[in-house]
Amino acid sequence: MEKIRESAIAGSWYPGDKNELKNLLDSYWGKVKKHEIKEKVLGLISPHAGYIYSGTTAVAAYNQIRNSDIKTVVVLSPMHRIAIARYMTNAENFYRTPLGLVPVDHEKIDKMRKLVDITYIAGDEEHSLEIQLPFLQYALKEFSILPVLVGHGDVYDVTDMVDAICEVCDKESTLLVASSDMHHIDDYTQVEERDKRFIEALRKFDIEKIREILSSSDTTICGKVPISIMLDVAVKWGAGKAVILKHTHSSEITGRKIIGEYTVGYLAAAITE
Repeated sequence: MEKIRESAIAGSWYPGDKNELKNLLDSYWGKVKKHEIKEKVLGLISPHAGYIYSGTTAVAAYNQIRNSDIKTVVVLSPMHRIAIARYMTNAENFYRTPLGLVPVDHEKIDKMRKLVDITYIAGDEEHSLEIQLPFLQYALKEFSILPVLVGHGDVYDVTDMVDAICEVCDKESTLLVASSDMHHIDDYTQVEERDKRFIEALRKFDIEKIREILSSSDTTICGKVPISIMLDVAVKWGAGKAVILKHTHSSEITGRKIIGEYTVGYLAAAITE
C-alpha cells in the first residue's frame, strides 16, 4: 500500500476544496503578468504564508515555469517545528493536496542519502514545503518532488547538500525552489528596509553579500539556509542572474503599516543562467 503524507494545512492556509482551490489559483494567475525572461530559470524563491497573504507573490514566481518541461522539483524549506536532524525528507510516497497526489522521488533521495546525512520523517505538519505544492501542480504537468526540510541555521555549512543535489539532479530537467518568507518584525519600516537590503544584494547577484546578510544577527528570513543551498546549486549549474519578480508584505493586506505591527515580507525571485 502506498504511503501518503496527508495535507496539514488545506482548509486553513489555502482552500481545502479542489474546485475552490483551482478557482483561486485561476484568479491569481489572471492577476499576475509574466516577466519576459529569456534565460533558463534554474531556481525560484517563493513565500510560504497563507494564500490570502502571499498567494499572488508565489504565482509571480511559478508563472515563470508554467508548462515547462520540468521533471523533478527540489523543494528546500525550513523546519519551523523542532528539527531532529540537519536535513530531513519525507518517508511517504506521495504528498496529497486537494488537487491530487504529488509523487516523492525516492530513487533520487536514496542516492542523495549516500552522499549527505538526511533523516526520514513521516506525518510531519510543516507548512513551508506543502504550501508550494498546489502552485507546482497548477503550473506543471507531470513531475515529482525531492523534499528537503532544513533543520539547521548555518548558511555557510551547506556544501554537503549542494554537492549531493548536483550529483543526483541535472539542471536540464530540475527546478530548485527555496521556500522562504522575508523579514518578520514588529515594525513595518524595518521590514521594508531589511528586505530592501537583501533584495539589492540578490539583484546584483552578489553571493558573498547575500550570505553576509543572511547570516547577520538581525536577519529574520526564515528560509535563509534553503536560499543559500539553492543559490550555490544554481551557480554550479551556470547561474549568473537574479530577477526580482514581486516584493510585498503582510501590511499590504492588513493595511496596518505602523511601528509595532507584526509584519512579514514576501518575495518572488527567479535565478537564471
